[in-house]
Amino acid sequence: MGTMTNTEMQTELRRNLGNRSTAEFDSDRLQLLLNLAQVRLARVYRWDELEDVQSLTTGFTSTPADDKYLTVPVGTRKIHSMRLLDDEHSRKLRWVHPRNWDKIVPMPEDKEVNRPTHYTRYNEKFEFFRVPDAAYSLELRRSIWPTKLTSGAQTSDFLEKDDLLILLATVIAWTQLGKEDRAMGFWKIYRSMLGDAIPDAEETPDAEIKGFDGPYREGPLGEYWANPFIMDTWP
Repeated sequence: MGTMTNTEMQTELRRNLGNRSTAEFDSDRLQLLLNLAQVRLARVYRWDELEDVQSLTTGFTSTPADDKYLTVPVGTRKIHSMRLLDDEHSRKLRWVHPRNWDKIVPMPEDKEVNRPTHYTRYNEKFEFFRVPDAAYSLELRRSIWPTKLTSGAQTSDFLEKDDLLILLATVIAWTQLGKEDRAMGFWKIYRSMLGDAIPDAEETPDAEIKGFDGPYREGPLGEYWANPFIMDTWP
């Protein structure tokens, strides 16, 4: 998360605006500008700090027409994977495009109820096939939208990007005031700093570089048949 509070970012934002009066830029408006900047910064890149693992439970009322649906958690932007957790029956659910879904399973509740194997998302609802025959635990890997700033002591969800938020909010403010030259000056600074932040976010120090001479292995395989990461063996 950020290191500066909402109030501290507003103070710096006001300074970038030439200490304009509170009558023109009160705390509520400065906060709105920072929240607009948060959304715009989130759109630019898939930041690690805006990735999340969310636990859910499928509904089960014994009415398949209702149980096939589950509300998408608030703040969800993109789903990267969904797993059903049920001991040895655990599995990754397969996503299906809504258009294909409507063609293949137009009425999921008319089929056998069981552990879900597929899902689709439309607006703010998940729909499952098969329709759950019990309440199952789910785990989502997802991208989220940043939490809105609402209190003075609150910090941003962005990690060490307070400066970017302040600069981008400054650009929005000067643009609204019709001061395109001043907006462009801060925009150039923002773009330069953003160019430094993205390569840093793309680094993966723990990534292993594999050769091209066969599957990777390290040390004795042991019970290789019980290891899902081992796809092949060789003498």
